[in-house]
Amino acid sequence: MTDYFSLFNEVPRPWLDQQSLQDSFHRIAAQLHPDKQGDADPATRSKAAREFADLNQAYQCLMDPKARLLHLLELTRGKKPDDMEQIPAALADRFIGVAHTCREGDALLAEKSRTESPLLRVGLFQRSQAWLEKAGRLQAEFLEWEKRILADLKALDDEWRLQPAMAATALLPRLEEHYRMLAYLNRWNHQLRNRIGRMTF
Repeated sequence: MTDYFSLFNEVPRPWLDQQSLQDSFHRIAAQLHPDKQGDADPATRSKAAREFADLNQAYQCLMDPKARLLHLLELTRGKKPDDMEQIPAALADRFIGVAHTCREGDALLAEKSRTESPLLRVGLFQRSQAWLEKAGRLQAEFLEWEKRILADLKALDDEWRLQPAMAATALLPRLEEHYRMLAYLNRWNHQLRNRIGRMTF
């Protein structure tokens, strides 16, 4: 497995400053870009294209906190963590609420697709607005969860750098929990965003 952190001269860790990572990416990408190879032989140009693609893939991974955490966990453990699909206890009560809200949205969307009467569409519009407000509140709640997780990742990063030898045993369970939380929050946000987009057109 390629260590994406090493491509940016970073040690594997839970937190990276996005602006610094972006600056590093632009600097390194400018050096590796295949267009810089000009008159090089095909093998050299092919190698440069692969290195540039690897750098871009690493950048996309490390910029995304969820993907970065999964990559860190895989690097540290040598494999994907077990039970990644298990709903974190802190989000268990939200699972039913999200499923119910999505079902309500699907029912409204189905009704919207078959309703032609302008009068019925007015009533449907009002119900859709109420649903959009509910979905918006859920999204705002998920955003707050995500902010708290990212703040904790930043704090964990300080511990990680101070005690790298202890990191694998002491901090990995917390990082796994954060990964699961981010995975579910992202999934639920995507489900809501999809329905919100369809509801507003």
